Amino acid sequence: MTTNTPAGSASITPFLRQVAQYYISKDDPELYRYCFVFPNRRSGTFFLKELSDSILSDKPVITPQVTNITDFMCDITGQTPASQVEALFILYRCYLQLSGQSDKDYPFDRFIFWGNVVLSDFNETDKYLIDPAQLFSNAASLREIGTDYIPDDVKEILVRYLNININSSSDEESFWKHISGTGEEGDSSVTDKYNSLWNSMLSLYNAFRDSLAAENLSYEGKTYRDAVNAIKDIEPHDLRFKRYVFVGFNIISKCEEQLFKHLRQKNVADFFWDNASPALKNQGNCGSRHITANSVAFSMPHDFVPQEISSYPAIRSVAVPSNIGQAQYVARILSGENKEIPYSDDEPDTAVVLPDENLLLPLINALPADIRKINVTMGYPLRNSDIMSLFRSVARMHVAARRRGESWAFFRDFVKDVLSHPVIRANYNSDVTPILHKIDDEFILDVPAQMFAGSPVECLFTIIDENASDRETLRFITSLSDLASDIRQSIITGFTPQGSPDDDAPRGTLPLQCAFIDQFVAILAQLHSVVLRFGIKMSELSVLNIIERLSAVMSIPFEGEPLQGLQIMGTLETRSLDFRNIVILSVNERVFPHKNAFKPSFIPHLLRRAYGLPTVEAQEEASTYYFYRMISRASNVWLIHNNAPQAFGSSEPSRFIRQLRQVYNVDISHREISLHQEPTSEYVVTPHDSDKAAAYFHTDNDIARATQSDDPRLKGVKMLSASSINNFINCPLQFYLQNICGFNNDNPESDFMDAATFGTIVHDSLNDLYFPDGCTSPHNVSLQDINRFISSGKLDKAIKRNINRSFMKRPPERQDEPLTGQAVIIFEALKLYAMNAINQDRQLLRHNGGDSAFFQVLECEQPHYLNLKIGDVCFNFQFRADRIDRLNGTGPVRIIDYKTGSDKTSFADIAELFTTERDKRKKAILQLFLYCNAYLQLHPDVDEVQPIIYSLRNDVFKVAFGKSQSAKQITINRTSELNKDFIDNMIPVLNNLRSGNFTQTADNDDRHCSYCRFADICHK
Repeated sequence: MTTNTPAGSASITPFLRQVAQYYISKDDPELYRYCFVFPNRRSGTFFLKELSDSILSDKPVITPQVTNITDFMCDITGQTPASQVEALFILYRCYLQLSGQSDKDYPFDRFIFWGNVVLSDFNETDKYLIDPAQLFSNAASLREIGTDYIPDDVKEILVRYLNININSSSDEESFWKHISGTGEEGDSSVTDKYNSLWNSMLSLYNAFRDSLAAENLSYEGKTYRDAVNAIKDIEPHDLRFKRYVFVGFNIISKCEEQLFKHLRQKNVADFFWDNASPALKNQGNCGSRHITANSVAFSMPHDFVPQEISSYPAIRSVAVPSNIGQAQYVARILSGENKEIPYSDDEPDTAVVLPDENLLLPLINALPADIRKINVTMGYPLRNSDIMSLFRSVARMHVAARRRGESWAFFRDFVKDVLSHPVIRANYNSDVTPILHKIDDEFILDVPAQMFAGSPVECLFTIIDENASDRETLRFITSLSDLASDIRQSIITGFTPQGSPDDDAPRGTLPLQCAFIDQFVAILAQLHSVVLRFGIKMSELSVLNIIERLSAVMSIPFEGEPLQGLQIMGTLETRSLDFRNIVILSVNERVFPHKNAFKPSFIPHLLRRAYGLPTVEAQEEASTYYFYRMISRASNVWLIHNNAPQAFGSSEPSRFIRQLRQVYNVDISHREISLHQEPTSEYVVTPHDSDKAAAYFHTDNDIARATQSDDPRLKGVKMLSASSINNFINCPLQFYLQNICGFNNDNPESDFMDAATFGTIVHDSLNDLYFPDGCTSPHNVSLQDINRFISSGKLDKAIKRNINRSFMKRPPERQDEPLTGQAVIIFEALKLYAMNAINQDRQLLRHNGGDSAFFQVLECEQPHYLNLKIGDVCFNFQFRADRIDRLNGTGPVRIIDYKTGSDKTSFADIAELFTTERDKRKKAILQLFLYCNAYLQLHPDVDEVQPIIYSLRNDVFKVAFGKSQSAKQITINRTSELNKDFIDNMIPVLNNLRSGNFTQTADNDDRHCSYCRFADICHK
């Protein structure tokens, strides 16, 4: 067993430097006739640097050819690779020809997902030199044996990509039968559909290859197969280069293996394998299986002696409880006072490796400003970009679009999502804000497409009719491209680079945002080209679906200066490269190595193994090799993992960390970073402002002056209300923030009717009956008046008009329009609540005189402002009762409050009106006690008043005192014991408010605080 006693960095020679020094030492004057082939481009770039640094003489040396394996295969065949979009459209065209369908019968956006899977399978079939006729017929043979060989993951692919419903038939079930002509239309067996697919795959494969060849195009697998067939017949003297050197490969395909064999037989090839890690010498290490076999089959030059590595680097394991925290920790060890890595912008000796590509942007955003030069060597999925996030919202909006006569309309929620998207807000805020206000002010549920005519974002709301020509599709694609380009230009115009003007490559967000948009525009350009070329018609939704699906398979290829600065790369990009300092993030099980990190395929696992195609096991073996190889020559390694329980994959450290400790006896230091900090003392918010509180306790002159205005706040007078006093009892701090500071505690505007709006509509509709416009006070409402109001349809009309005004936000001229959407449904509930109140009143009139009975209505919703005296405390008070009346004009004055909620209508003692336990406090009754005292003060001639709650939900109409079994309707006068008790309890509340001490609520029930919009300020 070896231990981690790392040699000094000077004693470890990077792998590529060893290869470069080997060829420089030969002093071959024809080195320029060598071709060095690497698994990826980045390895070749670093190799050229090592080659240049290894030249000892001053005489000029012509640089040899350096390429990657894919470009090498293309050079042999001379074929032009088809783009992803191009290949899919050609495959789609082949399908239509074989099935006899048109693009209208089977649109492209239904084809694209499974088309990508088929392309991948065709690609692997060629790269591994499999006879397609044999492969695509084996499924039928397995069926004859009677084996249900289709694994669950393949069944899932069939359901997802072919839309086959396992439990019932669908229009997709006969999809492949259009080609194969096999099976019966009613058969819903997944196995039969799968076999039909395989029976047709060979025809589609051959047609696809023929179509590509006719246009001198290819795809990667075809290029590999054709290159192998071409190279084997070329004589050594006819080869383009004197020698071919293959460096840094691990798992190789059958095509690569055959290519190596042919060139070795011609004695023109050298091979270099990087298997010097001590862990890869262990036969039990799965990462060594392929590299060991390949290094034996294609041995390195006999005079090349690779440097042996007998120790491991200094390794630190760090647990951080979040993904963002991992990125922040990297920034900390790279810069600042706690800097642990001797990082320099001039040398590419530090690499941050991201097995999870989603950490790229958090990492870049977390890096400190003094790290000037960053080289990102990995692909970032286009689907994760802001521009694609916008177009996903656009697509969702179009899916829900509805035709309204000759035009189209979009659901307001989805429109607001699009117009409020950060990309739109950042670039077209002044254009979309008026539209958003119009939608909200008029509460437009179905937003017409015409509303966006002339807007710079008009193209996002374009609808292409199904009968439109391909020219309409082309215009739509062009308009999207123009919009994206306009956004890019806007970003460039407003971009201010970070760093000083002298920086060679200032770091900022511009390269990332522009790279996303450039790739998006490139997709649109490809799409425009193939639509123009093939004349395929599409709706705008089809175009958006294609963009979304293509974004899932495309990445942003970042480019930078690879020989300077901090290197940020994915796992694959580390091949053949060595760094002194390596930081690997997301070293979690099921992330690195990734569990089931395998692309979708229609080829079953058993057939993949039988034909030597890549399997999940091979992917894990590759990940293991990459890990041990990348740390083998480092001096310092940080393995950072997310230990949060909800982390993607697993919070468990990767098996690699356990293997290093338990199998290879490596002494790994461990550190756990905590993001949680306990406060040293209890967090208490207790503002004090007696001056502001005193403003509620003015004199009568202030109130008299205030009543001359419709809104006393315009006169600078602070008014208390029953609801604000209730809020103060609930939580003095909430009262302070809302009433004194002026912060809004209302819920954000909802697209659905909230309880407050519901209650307002019921109140207003009842007012239309009891106190309509133009009515004088007092006036009488009889039983006949109520019955006529209902029978004539005035109640229905009043409710609809109030819905249009309070909920739909329609202007007065539109308030008599018919209801639409959810308002139609809610109308019935509103009418039921209103009828509960009306029926109670009709019953009361029948029992108190019948046809001769009436309500003398004194007022409804009339505002009152006064200096209310409670005991010896005077304060500014405002109120408006829902209704104040007298039965038959002779009974006690009734002060009525309509309640559409679940408010209680009885209480056992006055203390229940003042308890801070909100679930137990009878706040509606406290409100009416205040109203009654205010009314008695305003009307000295009135001796007593009767508080009444119309609980419209519970069908209860009273305010009763006493135990529930014996509770009786109460009446309040100036000297009653009940009212005196109320005043005695109210005085301390008012004095507490006047003192200006606004403490947090004493209620320990967190349910209430969780709904408070001030919770972030309070921290209770």
